[in-house]
Amino acid sequence: MWIRRSWISPRQTRNTVVQPKRIILTFKDGETVIHALYQRKDGPNPNTKARLREVVGLTQRGLRDALEALQSRPAVCEGTSGFVERQDILSVNTRATEKVSA
Repeated sequence: MWIRRSWISPRQTRNTVVQPKRIILTFKDGETVIHALYQRKDGPNPNTKARLREVVGLTQRGLRDALEALQSRPAVCEGTSGFVERQDILSVNTRATEKVSA
């Protein structure tokens, strides 16, 4: 899943842009586990409130963008696996100028 927007925290300059590379949702009984993968050369240390705020904001923006893309653009099935337990990979073009052939 490609996400077009990036999230900039209030303390960052315009030159430091953080973009999610991957967001994985795992639904367990009574909880949802979110794995957020992104790259950053500098920023808050692990286990700090600032780091938590940064990753929560980044994930919220990425999920909003993904839902917007799924609602407004055609999705393409990139691959499938499994028979009883299934895994499907969807790709949604988030660039407004490109056309998706289906």
